[in-house]
Amino acid sequence: MRIKIYLLLLVLPFFAIGAKAQDVAVKTNLLYDAVTAVNFEFEVPIGERWSVAVEDVFPWWTGGPHDNKYAFQMWEIGVEPRYWFKKNDEVDRLAGHFVGAYLMSSMYDFQYDNALCYQGEYWSTGLTYGYSVPIGKLLQLEMSAS
Repeated sequence: MRIKIYLLLLVLPFFAIGAKAQDVAVKTNLLYDAVTAVNFEFEVPIGERWSVAVEDVFPWWTGGPHDNKYAFQMWEIGVEPRYWFKKNDEVDRLAGHFVGAYLMSSMYDFQYDNALCYQGEYWSTGLTYGYSVPIGKLLQLEMSAS
């Protein structure tokens, strides 16, 4: 059942009514990238001021003898509807200030030399405030706090 929910959240952006290729944002989180946590996010605008973002984080690596000394394994998925504040006509629909409410779930396994091992799962929900600014024709920088 849980896998079905993950897969549904993962493909949700592809079923937005009337979505065009240029209206779907494909993103990555540079902080996750810095710690080798593979991740991606899709965001689809819905109407003039709303969008839905779906994020997936899935670092899955092990190391050491027989791949059992170190582990950094996690599968996190989340969905976040966002409200974008008033913009002028010259600004991209996914640029400017926004607020959102997120829901995410994760399974994880962190291990260091068999002495420290943390395994489990969690659910998280909360509010987000952020700002997105274009940096060039095809790129944007998004900063947010949750």
